[in-house]
Amino acid sequence: MIGLSDVPVSNLAPPTGALVALAVAQFAAISWLGRRCEPALATDRWRRFLDDGNAPLMTVYLWHLPAMVLLVGAGLLLPDLILPDAGLHWWLIRPLWLANCALILVVLTRLWHRFETVRLPALGTRTGPATALAGTGLAAASIWYLWQHGATLNGAGSAGRIAAVLALGCSLVLLACGQPRTRRDAPVRGPELNVHPVRSGPAA
Repeated sequence: MIGLSDVPVSNLAPPTGALVALAVAQFAAISWLGRRCEPALATDRWRRFLDDGNAPLMTVYLWHLPAMVLLVGAGLLLPDLILPDAGLHWWLIRPLWLANCALILVVLTRLWHRFETVRLPALGTRTGPATALAGTGLAAASIWYLWQHGATLNGAGSAGRIAAVLALGCSLVLLACGQPRTRRDAPVRGPELNVHPVRSGPAA
């Protein structure tokens, strides 16, 4: 599913029917497992386990490739042992390779998760849809440019890629400034009651 430099066909650029079929199959399998396991997962014990497991998922997603890159870099010291050619030895070291990748990923996740979950203060005071729309448009344009031309910041066309990276950073600032901010000093208004004075009639 992931295109490599030595593979002439990639299912990601542009997305093909194979990628769509994989996504539908994964969604169907997860939905089926979710319905089957729903009674067991509804207990407090499993709920706490799932909450703890779901919390660092974004950190795992962001750092699983750096973990593999670190292992590959270490493998360059012993390429014949850790990075062998395709064959039986390559398959035999796969479990050890995956175990070391998982170990490095656990260390990186525990190291960076605490920083990636810090809530940052608002960057500006302006609110409204115009700022948010400007940030969204700038982010979409810069991501599209980097997708088409790559993210390498040197070589031919590096000026445009550097400008796209800077535009992406500016778009994040605009999006942060465009978020609505609640006023903490605003008084809390309760329900309004229409109370009419009671007129007393003549005493009987």
